[in-house]
Amino acid sequence: MFEHMQETISKDIKELHVVGKADVQSIKGTVEKAVAESMQKLQDDNRHVRELAKEAVTSAILTLKEIGIETRNNVAAAVDGAIEGINRPNREMMQILDKELLKTKYLFQEKKGELAESLQEALHGAKEAADTFTQETKDAIDTSVKELKLKSAELLGLMEETLRQSIQTTLSEGENVKERIAEITQKVLENALDLERLSAQRVKTLSEVILLTTIKTAEAAGKNITEATQGAILGTRQGIVTSIETMRLKMTETEDKIKKYAKDDLSQTLEDLEKIEEIYIEAISNTANKVDDLAQEALLISLDEMKRSTSQIKASLDELASCMREEGVEATANARNKVLDTIETVKEVKEEASELVDTMIKIAKGAFSGMLDGAKKAMEDKKETEK
Repeated sequence: MFEHMQETISKDIKELHVVGKADVQSIKGTVEKAVAESMQKLQDDNRHVRELAKEAVTSAILTLKEIGIETRNNVAAAVDGAIEGINRPNREMMQILDKELLKTKYLFQEKKGELAESLQEALHGAKEAADTFTQETKDAIDTSVKELKLKSAELLGLMEETLRQSIQTTLSEGENVKERIAEITQKVLENALDLERLSAQRVKTLSEVILLTTIKTAEAAGKNITEATQGAILGTRQGIVTSIETMRLKMTETEDKIKKYAKDDLSQTLEDLEKIEEIYIEAISNTANKVDDLAQEALLISLDEMKRSTSQIKASLDELASCMREEGVEATANARNKVLDTIETVKEVKEEASELVDTMIKIAKGAFSGMLDGAKKAMEDKKETEK
């Protein structure tokens, strides 16, 4: 099956010897080239790889022995050449794929930027359209635009500044700080997680940003640091639970014609998702190393409580895993893409975020009051005060 390769190896080594160039590198290169060519002919059929390696090494060593240069180094060169020759096609393909993945990553970031830009333009267009209608319709459009901005705050580069200003307002009002911050951070995390595929690394990145932004804002204000920290932990934890539950419901409610595709897609993430609790704990631990004593103590206490008690996150993940496995889904790992900041200047971010803070604060107040339509009422109140 590999007669041509064997003849090529033998002939080329002998020719090297005749011209005095049968050194270690040349022997290795000769064997590698011949084996790589044979590997190409196999076309990813690995059933004959063992035989290929055996025949290549045998042919090379017999030739070395025949011409009297069967040294340890030359034998090692022949073996190395055979192995490298077998690996070369796959290695070259991996390099090609790596370049393609890099291109895809850049394309993803570019398209994400375009999405943010088009969304921003669409929101501005909708807001401009409001000027041609009655005050009631104008208020309804303005409310809808703000709701959409809140949902897409991370994509628009407004998340951190919106969160910071919302926390500042909550701290200055001083009412139900822990509960309101929990509502705010939960909503911020849910909105951000909803923009892309749910993954452990994304949970970690966003949780750290939200926890640290909240705590640093409280530390800068010098008030309610413990309450703010506790609220941020409650909020991010519940945001994760809600996002996992949303994912489970999406899977179970998927139409039959696309259910298989959805399950195949979800199977790519299950192993990764099962790390969420572990990586969330890591996010809390990382944050604890970056804050002052009061916040650090609250974070460490929460870590101890999570380790001692049954975790909501773990329970939700178990339900998701059970749901997927009932359908015969098996898991492999998944990756995430880095968050893209699409706003050019800090000033623009602050101005955009400022428009959203009152809405976020009142949503949090409405949620805390327990009213079923709390969020909508909060925004209606906002409209009345602006008239």
